Amino acid sequence: MNNQLLHRLGYSLSLINSCPWEKVSKIWLLCPKLSSTGCVITNDEYNAVVSLGIYFLNSGFYHEDKIIPYLLKFVEQLPKCIFKQSKVAPKNEVIPLAEKFAFTFATLLSDIATRLESAKHGILDALIKTIIDLVDSLTKTLSDSNELDNQSSFNVCVHVTPLLIGYLRAFGRFSSGESPLLQLLYPKMKPDYGGISHRLQEKNLKNVKRTLSSSSVSSVDVSAFGSSSSLENKQMDFRTHFFCKLGSSFNQYAALTVLRDTSTSISISDGPIKELLDNLKRLSNNEFQTNLDKASLAVYNSKIVDNYPYRSVSETVNLAVIGCFREILHSKPDLPASFLKDVYQIVGDLFKNGSAELSRENRCDGEAKSPVDRYKLNVQLIAACIDTLVWAVSDEVSAESLAMKLVERIQTKAQFELPLHMTCLEALGKLAEKFPRCSNNFIIGSLKDFLIAPSLILVALERQADSFGSSLSSSCSIRSDRANCSALAAVNCLCEASVRSLCLALKAGQEVEKNATKALIFSVSYRIITNKEQERSEVLATRNSVMFLGRLALSCDNEKVADEILSLFQTQFGSGSLERDKLIMEQMGRMAVGNIGPTFTDSVLRFLTSVAVEGAHLSYTPPGTIDRKALNRTMASEALSTFAQVATDIQGDVEMNDLLVRLLEIFVQFGLESKKASEKAPIAAKASSCAFNLGMLIPVIASLVRRMPHINPPEVRLHKLFKDFWLYYVVMRFTQEECGIYPHEWYKGLCEIVVKSPLLISQTPFISEFRELQYTAALRTDGVQSTEVQEFRNQILNLLGNPPQDVSNIIGKLTFAQCTYLLCVYWLEVLRVKHSDKPNFYYIFDYINDPAIQKDKSQIWKCVLSVGEKIFSEFLDVMASRPKTVETGKELENHAQFLLLYFNHPNDHVRMVADRYLSTLVSKFPQVLWNGNVLRTMLDILQMLSKTLDLDPNEGPTKIQVPGMRKSILLPDTLDGRENIVHDYADRIKGILKVALMGFNSEGRWAPNTTRSHLQQYWLESGNSTSVYDHCGLSIIIEAIQECKNSYASTIPVPSTEKRSYRVKNDVSRFLDGTNQRSRFSGEVHGDVNRQKIVADLLVAVKSRNVVAMKEAYWLATALAIKLDKIDRHLLKIIGSVPVDFFEEVPMKVAINCWNWSLSAKQDLEFLLLEEILLAWKATVERKMGLFSLDIPEDSPLAADEDSILEPKPPNVAAHNLWIRFFLERIEVAKCSSQDHIELFAMMLHGCLPLDIDERWNFISRHPAACGVRFRLLHCGLSLLQMDDLLPKSVNKNVLRERIYQTCLDYFAGPVKCPTQKEQKLLEDTISLLKFWQASVAGESENTLNLSFGEARSTPVSDVTKTSGGWINTVNLPGGSTISWKNIRTKKALGSEEKVRVYNRKRTLILSLLAVEIEFFSTWHNPLGSVENQLPGEQTVLQWRQSQYPINEKHWKEIINSSWDISPSLTVFLPSRLKNIEVATKEVERLVQLHPDHVAHIPEALDFLVTADSIINDIPMLSYMLHWERVSPVKALSYFSRQYPQHPITAQYAVRCLNSYPPDAVLFYIPQLVQAIRYDTLSYLQEFVKTLAKRSQLVAHQLIWNMNVNKFKDEEGHLKDPDLYDILDGTVSTIIESLSDAASNFYRREFEFFEAITSISGKIRNFPKGIERKRACDNALGLIKVQSGCYLPSSPEALVLDIDYNSGTPLQSAAKAPFLAKFKVVRHGIKEVENIALKNAQIPRSCNEYVQAAIFKVGDDVRQDMLALQVISLFKKIFQQVGLNLFLFPYRVVATAPGCGVIECVPKATSRDNLGRQTDIGLYDYFLNKYGDETTQEYQHARRNFVRSMAAYSVVGYLLQIKDRHNGNIMLDEDGHIIHIDFGFMFESSPGGNIGFEPDIKLTEEMLMIMGGKLDAAPFKWFMELCVQAFLAVRPYHEAIISLVSLMLDTGLPCFRGQTIKLLRARFGPQMTDREAAASMIEVVRKSTLNPRTKTYDYIQMVQNGIPY
Repeated sequence: MNNQLLHRLGYSLSLINSCPWEKVSKIWLLCPKLSSTGCVITNDEYNAVVSLGIYFLNSGFYHEDKIIPYLLKFVEQLPKCIFKQSKVAPKNEVIPLAEKFAFTFATLLSDIATRLESAKHGILDALIKTIIDLVDSLTKTLSDSNELDNQSSFNVCVHVTPLLIGYLRAFGRFSSGESPLLQLLYPKMKPDYGGISHRLQEKNLKNVKRTLSSSSVSSVDVSAFGSSSSLENKQMDFRTHFFCKLGSSFNQYAALTVLRDTSTSISISDGPIKELLDNLKRLSNNEFQTNLDKASLAVYNSKIVDNYPYRSVSETVNLAVIGCFREILHSKPDLPASFLKDVYQIVGDLFKNGSAELSRENRCDGEAKSPVDRYKLNVQLIAACIDTLVWAVSDEVSAESLAMKLVERIQTKAQFELPLHMTCLEALGKLAEKFPRCSNNFIIGSLKDFLIAPSLILVALERQADSFGSSLSSSCSIRSDRANCSALAAVNCLCEASVRSLCLALKAGQEVEKNATKALIFSVSYRIITNKEQERSEVLATRNSVMFLGRLALSCDNEKVADEILSLFQTQFGSGSLERDKLIMEQMGRMAVGNIGPTFTDSVLRFLTSVAVEGAHLSYTPPGTIDRKALNRTMASEALSTFAQVATDIQGDVEMNDLLVRLLEIFVQFGLESKKASEKAPIAAKASSCAFNLGMLIPVIASLVRRMPHINPPEVRLHKLFKDFWLYYVVMRFTQEECGIYPHEWYKGLCEIVVKSPLLISQTPFISEFRELQYTAALRTDGVQSTEVQEFRNQILNLLGNPPQDVSNIIGKLTFAQCTYLLCVYWLEVLRVKHSDKPNFYYIFDYINDPAIQKDKSQIWKCVLSVGEKIFSEFLDVMASRPKTVETGKELENHAQFLLLYFNHPNDHVRMVADRYLSTLVSKFPQVLWNGNVLRTMLDILQMLSKTLDLDPNEGPTKIQVPGMRKSILLPDTLDGRENIVHDYADRIKGILKVALMGFNSEGRWAPNTTRSHLQQYWLESGNSTSVYDHCGLSIIIEAIQECKNSYASTIPVPSTEKRSYRVKNDVSRFLDGTNQRSRFSGEVHGDVNRQKIVADLLVAVKSRNVVAMKEAYWLATALAIKLDKIDRHLLKIIGSVPVDFFEEVPMKVAINCWNWSLSAKQDLEFLLLEEILLAWKATVERKMGLFSLDIPEDSPLAADEDSILEPKPPNVAAHNLWIRFFLERIEVAKCSSQDHIELFAMMLHGCLPLDIDERWNFISRHPAACGVRFRLLHCGLSLLQMDDLLPKSVNKNVLRERIYQTCLDYFAGPVKCPTQKEQKLLEDTISLLKFWQASVAGESENTLNLSFGEARSTPVSDVTKTSGGWINTVNLPGGSTISWKNIRTKKALGSEEKVRVYNRKRTLILSLLAVEIEFFSTWHNPLGSVENQLPGEQTVLQWRQSQYPINEKHWKEIINSSWDISPSLTVFLPSRLKNIEVATKEVERLVQLHPDHVAHIPEALDFLVTADSIINDIPMLSYMLHWERVSPVKALSYFSRQYPQHPITAQYAVRCLNSYPPDAVLFYIPQLVQAIRYDTLSYLQEFVKTLAKRSQLVAHQLIWNMNVNKFKDEEGHLKDPDLYDILDGTVSTIIESLSDAASNFYRREFEFFEAITSISGKIRNFPKGIERKRACDNALGLIKVQSGCYLPSSPEALVLDIDYNSGTPLQSAAKAPFLAKFKVVRHGIKEVENIALKNAQIPRSCNEYVQAAIFKVGDDVRQDMLALQVISLFKKIFQQVGLNLFLFPYRVVATAPGCGVIECVPKATSRDNLGRQTDIGLYDYFLNKYGDETTQEYQHARRNFVRSMAAYSVVGYLLQIKDRHNGNIMLDEDGHIIHIDFGFMFESSPGGNIGFEPDIKLTEEMLMIMGGKLDAAPFKWFMELCVQAFLAVRPYHEAIISLVSLMLDTGLPCFRGQTIKLLRARFGPQMTDREAAASMIEVVRKSTLNPRTKTYDYIQMVQNGIPY
């Protein structure tokens, strides 16, 4: 596992309350497995231990019983462990793995010991013991002076020594703050660790108690000094530092210092400490260290260990030992003196040895480049020793001796020893504090000399800076520049350290010598006064002296001393160098904020003011008047810089206010000077030449103002100064700051000032105040030219855009003062809106209400209104740019409430402004419409205003307070005025409510259900607190709902809803029901309730699937969740998850109502409840429920057996449909108000939308019934993508975009299926498709697309995502995405242009497929294409699709190839969807033949692999056919026909497919199977027939009958078929011979029985027609005895029980004797019939007994009827599969011998011919007589049956071209179904010599009368709709039907005349679109309706054959 992921896992698990061990064990199992012999540790095990520690520390030490024993055992076993270092060291890591592990592990254990009391002693004891054991091991191994062997050296240097160093570096360090030390090494928020989190670092730096005054700088070198003056400003990367810097540890210096509170320190008893220190002393032995370095050097040189850093290791060991000493001593302040003395001696020896080593050594450059720099480590060691010695020294003598050594050290000038200088300086200050006598005796003087003399190191560094400065004009390198910065920083640090220590020493020495301070001041002052500053050392001494005196004034706590120093500074100011004056002002600024005293501060500020003003005045003096003009300008700037320092540091409200007044006064004085100068300058030069001093003061004022609260209301003086400030701001043209004329800092400062600035309104109601504006100094018109005034007017007009004409006219007349004031207001308030943390527009109304502005005669008030419009517009833009957070939503809520208040202002103009602003606000931020608090405030105001109408305006209150708001509403003082306000307000809020409740608009931006829920909650709360009957707010709610359409119906086109008057027109009933439910259940949970019982009842109701009980319990549980003060997560989980366990439509409706209640009633639940709802959604995904269920395999109508259930099997998506509607609205809400919710929904979409198209299984149901729900879900995602600011993370956005597209295309990765939805659902789903298409097609500009695909390296992702919108926003995928941008075929990365092309193709593909599906759905829904039923946007889709087909072939090839790259399954079905694109078929054929293995699981793909050409060419890929998924039986048989050349592979595959089906499925295709033998040149099919006959005896019988028929060409059986006779005859013989005994008996009985029946025809032929033939027939029947196990050939599923011996009825025939007989049969099914017959068992009786009539023909070829009825039967199965309620009766016909056959009779039916003969009335009159008039239920039922059957047979008749449709061939059953019989003429044959006289469909007048009597009658329109739907349903099966017919072409039937297949295919119109096919079918029906040829043909039949019509 990735290391960062592992650490994140630790943090994540720690956030889980009581995280189970099963989850934690995932980390624990990755940790090292301990044993008595140790273990092997690699980086993986290391990170696992870190992750375990992270979890343990942050979880509150959960699972302590398992983790602590493991860690303690680990401490014990660690010295035995073997560490395997990776060959490539991690970046920024130098130390060995063993040291890294020990350091991190000891840090973890120290953190635990600090925070877990129960484990503290065990951990500390274990750590101490381990350290001692490691010391023992080392000293024993290295005690022998002999050379170590390689293994010993390796063990010592690679394992033992690094472990010891790591332990010593971490032991004793701890943090008592919030963050453990381990978290600093591995922070939470930054897995890609590039540096410590700024927030965490800032927090730790605030906790730093040791500054540079402690040991914190003990390891600083010159390279650490940058331009900053303090090391604390340098950010630290803790992990990089500790794993890279040898010997480093926490608390080593400031940036690594952690909070240490001695009260919470780790307390270790004296005994273990003494033992530990005694053992550590052993490591300082010289011989030991020499041997250790030898071993280390040997390992280093051997290169056995990769990345081993230590050439010598003793220095690092010493540094770690001293660091450990220091930490232990700091934690034990009460150690015995003897112990301290020992420590002092040990550390002193190390200090002495180290100092000697430094004096002997020069730093080696080569060594400095290696990880181990001995010189640097020695410096750090000595620094650590000094810090420890200062702490351990206990007497003055030792202290003075130490001080002398330190002073000696600081006198050196070696720059490499700068850290020692720093440490020594700080140590001297500490010694002075600890021993004051030493301070006076020695330390003060030494430190003074270091500064003032000055010291050699300071002089050397200054000279280095000087030498660089002198060479700066010539060539210089970056390296020297960096060195210069480091040198200057080092000087500053050293001086600062010495000044601090000197102040500490003076403060300590004051206790011994009171005059020490004065003496030192005198000495330093004298040095300042007398110093000539000619030498660099003198300049340095002066600087240090000034700095020291300034610091002393702050630290002495004596105002007199401070006054003396200030007096010195004032007298010396201006008498020395400029640099000294700057330094004096800097120190004076520090003194001003040092809390010395108010008088002192005032003195300093007065002095600084005088300097600034004088400098400004001199800067405007004409050139040459004063020589020091430039110098004074500089001093003025320095004074302002000092003011800035004061402004930043000054404390106290009064002090800050006084300083602000002073600064503004200076600004005004500067303004006066600059204005005077500007009046003399040309206009073009005024701004740039005269505003310098003003601009310099702006950042100073800003630094003060930013620390102050908003100045409102200001004091009079301050207000006047601010007004002057802004007037000068405009006059001096600071408004052009953003254009770059002035420095950006000035503009930035103005932006900070503007936020806190007071309003520019009158403070008194007198108009004179506004008139006096023109007399302000800044606005005096002296010197103002008319062109300047006109310039200001033009500027106002430009800023306002296009103001109304009356406003423009007013602006054209404004004076200079008025223009300036107007510009001030504009810029002040615009900038305030732009730069406020919480922008608002409220101040606009303050200006509008200003009486001085209102009463001004110049009508400037109108101009202020226009300015207000611009300010409000700016405010809206600012709010729109802010993140969608709860805080932003709350601000918008407050703004809307504010406007609602001002909408009721007594002033009409104010009300108009508020109304206009409110409308604009709602338009920009519609979420305020469904904000519960806004709605509540709106209705509460109405209620309160209405109550004021009952009060006397002369006596009642003048204002009312609105609940929950601090502002009040002023009331008019007349009743009429109040009534007008109430009336206007009521109308306005009713309009607002109507808009909010109307449902989704064209942009889909409203949330009606959320609004309704809030209103219901308001009703509930108001009803509980007040009387309902007189509540105006509640009344207005009902009025608004009554005037709104039903929100559900609003999604349906208007014509549909208007035609259905039964639909509820509004939501009043639903609103009141929901309100009543809330009221009821809120009452039931009032008081004490049994939570467990409520939850238990709900779970029981869900488990028992009791809807009523579930509804009650669910509402009750929701009410309880709302009532509870604390959030019950378990209850919320149940509320969210119930719909999953009871996944039905009604429970989901209940759940959504309850969810909406919870979300509106208790905002605290919102996020948590949504989280639970989304988790429940995820559960439906994981459980494969509803939309995500696997599609149930549907039985194919082409391969149906008796067990097949042909019906639609749609998934149950009703619950998901409601759920997604809920999500759609919540997303609309979240898009406007909550980024957190958006991310939740984005995560939900990521979890439920696949990123790839599964080639075999569906992730989301592909059934058409789930289509609308799928695309409604995708629309949710698309709505997120098309808002640029919702998903700022480009990778997240791109992946979601890809998921949406893949899921969209996934729907089309299957065969075309007809919709099975009912009318209403189909309409909704079509609308969903349309909306998705419209959202996808928007903004499809290719130019924008090209911009979106800039190179990832040159264009930031954030910029890319912001440049596009609409479709482009749903298509582009920047190069930085995680999605692979490679061509799947070539595996090459794609360039930007290619990416554009790829997504253009993808766009075209998606839109094309969607357009086709929309057309299909809309055609199915609106088959007749009526305009009134067309959907909005449907025509746009049609036009777009038509515009796409001119695309050239090359482009379509590219699209097809792109589709193949996406999914081969998708590509295979494209030709069947994208019709009229011939190139698509060819390209798919090429791809399939190129990669057949990709689609071998798709039966339909075989058509592209196996073609006539591919078989003829015998392509190699043909072999893949042998492993292909099976095709339908008819498709398999087609490979044995003239459609395909014969080939062994096709034959083998076909037989395999046929063998895979049950025999009763193949039984349907017996005629085609026998004919296919004609082309079975390789005998594969013959063998199959034999095998099939063995598998089923019934199939064997049918085969024998059919083969006996097809052996001959004629009806008499004389003309043998030359191709088939021998084959079939032999096959029949083989079948009969292979029969078993039981099968043979069954065969004999059946064929003898049927032969006896058939022979009757020959017996009665010679009898005369009439009674004699009838009697002969009955006699012949009487001779036949029924044998057990016999069946009629036409009904193999039923056994014959008996014969109706009186039923024999000879039929009319000229030369033949067909007859009809009836049989009593019982249905058992084909398989059961065969079982019974083979066993010759008694036939079981059942309720399935019925009478079956059959006609037995001899001398007639019935094979053509068989074919027609085969096709009709196939049509019936297709209609059943699709769910079309059409009627066909494909009665069975079986040919049993040449010219012989049996025909099943239609039960309970009579021919239209017989009806005419019997009743002598028309069909319409027959219906009226039989079923009653048209209003009766019986008639309507019969008419529906007639229409269903008429539509089905009309389509059959048209496609098969069935002719000879006289009334004798049309039957009518008792239920009103029409049934066609006798198919002697079809396809190309027709009566009268095949002239095709009859129309395509028989539609007579009597048929039309039954169907309404006219073409626009509803029943006839329904008939045409069914015809279209039936035609559309069978079109996808046209190739199967064509194959079925093609297989019979060689039979010689009269219906085949050469063009049969071509004409049949043309009638299906495979290249027509669905709308075109529908139109063609409608045209066929219209042409056939009342066609005169129909009537003529009926007349001919009546004349010729006596058939009435």
